[in-house]
Amino acid sequence: MHLFDISIVVVYLVAMLGFGWWGKSRTRTTSDYLVAGRRLGPLLYTGTMAAVVLGGASTVGGVGLGYQYGISGMWLVVAIGTGVLLLSLLFAPTIQKLKIYTVSQMLTLRYGHRATRVSGIVMLAYTLMLCATSTGAYATIFVVLFGWDRALSIAVGGRSCSSTRPSAGCGPSPWPTWPSS
Repeated sequence: MHLFDISIVVVYLVAMLGFGWWGKSRTRTTSDYLVAGRRLGPLLYTGTMAAVVLGGASTVGGVGLGYQYGISGMWLVVAIGTGVLLLSLLFAPTIQKLKIYTVSQMLTLRYGHRATRVSGIVMLAYTLMLCATSTGAYATIFVVLFGWDRALSIAVGGRSCSSTRPSAGCGPSPWPTWPSS
């Protein structure tokens, strides 16, 4: 690994921490934190949705599958990306008009308050799986780039993500959520 390559990764990580602190300083309300103040246009909304669904596991894993199996390895990521794009373009205006913040709120509107518990359990499981796959993705990157031990890679990456993401939320811009999703 050349010093130039390592410096690019370090600059990227520092920039992401900077974007996170910048986002934190501009977050004033619950709406700013949870849904970027509802001020995202279609392009940023689609990018934010893609970051939620196509996180590190998809991108790093998709590249690995593409390398191992060729073009057939990319279809999962392409299909998910296409689905997110279509959902964003077709349903985002309707969802924004509902003025809801979470999937649980959406299910409560449709199925009543009994759905809240079930959706909470599902979202908890999803969050745990997302954390595990994202942790594996950035740890793999650090192991390959820096030759670090896997435990150290998990600790460093987890610290950088946890220091900005919880305090910045989604807004006022989606930038803080893109790198660590």
